[in-house]
Amino acid sequence: MKKLFLYLYLFIGCTYSVLAQDTIIISGESIEDAYINSVNYAPNGYAPTLISAHWTYGGYEGVGRSLIRFDLSEIPEYATVLNAKLSLYHDPTSEHIGHSNMGGDNTGIIMRIVENWSDEEVTWYTQPITTNTNWVFIPAPESEDQDYPDLSVTRLVQDMVNHPDIQLGFIIKLFDEYELYRSLVFASIDHADPDLRPTLYIEYDNRIEYDTIIHIKPGSVDGKDAYINSVYHSPDGDRHTLISSVWTYNGEEGTGRFLIDFQLSQCIPEGTEILKAELNLYHDPVSDHIGHSTLGGKNSLVINRITEPWDEHAVDWYEQPETSSDNQVMVNSSNIFDQHYLNIDITDLAQAIIDDPDQGHGILVKLVEENNLYRSVVFASSDHPDSLLWPSIDIYIGLVANANDPDEDNIDFSVYPNPNNGYFKLEQKNTDLRSPVDVLIFDESGSFVQRVIMREKILTVDLLHLPSGIYYIQIENQVKKVCVIH
Repeated sequence: MKKLFLYLYLFIGCTYSVLAQDTIIISGESIEDAYINSVNYAPNGYAPTLISAHWTYGGYEGVGRSLIRFDLSEIPEYATVLNAKLSLYHDPTSEHIGHSNMGGDNTGIIMRIVENWSDEEVTWYTQPITTNTNWVFIPAPESEDQDYPDLSVTRLVQDMVNHPDIQLGFIIKLFDEYELYRSLVFASIDHADPDLRPTLYIEYDNRIEYDTIIHIKPGSVDGKDAYINSVYHSPDGDRHTLISSVWTYNGEEGTGRFLIDFQLSQCIPEGTEILKAELNLYHDPVSDHIGHSTLGGKNSLVINRITEPWDEHAVDWYEQPETSSDNQVMVNSSNIFDQHYLNIDITDLAQAIIDDPDQGHGILVKLVEENNLYRSVVFASSDHPDSLLWPSIDIYIGLVANANDPDEDNIDFSVYPNPNNGYFKLEQKNTDLRSPVDVLIFDESGSFVQRVIMREKILTVDLLHLPSGIYYIQIENQVKKVCVIH
């Protein structure tokens, strides 16, 4: 049997039934921050002020941004973040003019950082990559010395708690960095007045709502994605870049879209409850295209479910498959040209694919508005030379419910975790233990592959020697489907 996915990992968590709520305030040495500027190249991790601005510095026009990272190690992985508030305070001692809207609106934006950085080394030209998912606005201040003691960053913090490998903090910048003489000026963690230093307040509990997390990241062999363009009609399923755009191509105005199929129905049993599904798309830094662009306006995206089969080596603009707008997902416009788009919530869309595999053949990603020129998003495909940039999806699932309604005289049993990596457990759910019991295992074609004896209420089954795929477990006349993924 063909291996379904080249890069696919399984993580097993615990389910807590008791609420264990806690509150922490992160401050002081648990924070590091830095100010970066497009004119002043030197690292500036110990300045007393965090500035987001478009101003002149020594006669040169420049842009300033601030970075801040919090130590979240006290919060358990996958804990539920109930509330998170970031407190930022105006710096009255700064040499800068203060919050300023002399040149126009000075609304700010907070985005999650997804690349490592150090306050002692980061500069404008080494600043880390961000993601635009779940960003937070800083409303334009009503005065030049306004404080912001309760900026809600709950969803941003939840994303970091769910992904401890990228708990790398926030970048704070002006939402629009085009016009001069606009700024936001806050005290940093190095400010002389401790009452003005930033803090992060978090309420959380240890309740985890899922049992299994599957990370699917197919490469060039198993990946299925394609770029289609209204000017270039030939199929392009091996391209290393996926683009949604309205641009000019060889002097002709054209539109680009892309398709991805993670083939969920081949590895996740029908009827599985998807508690959460997150799509991850990574900017392609080596693309011939300009990158994410908002030159002609917003480049917001819409993601729709593909409802008919397609071939990545045959699909083109005039042969693109039908889609459904049911459960479509809207994605914010980019704010920086090289952002990744991580942890995009596509739960309902993914659930629809699993519930009806005949109408679920992946996703089509396009610009919301495909009229105005010079707007684009540019991501890496599964054919990209850098495997870290391949598109991926994280599926959070619970136990698969029994599809049968067994008679009282028959053995009812559960299979968990499901999907699994080759090891799983069978548990008799009846009150009275029946032993010994034959357990028969068949492959997807119905061929018998293995027999084991169940002598206890719980039996551990080892299928590591079998290929990845769907198998059927039969105990007496009860049958359950199990997905094995190595």
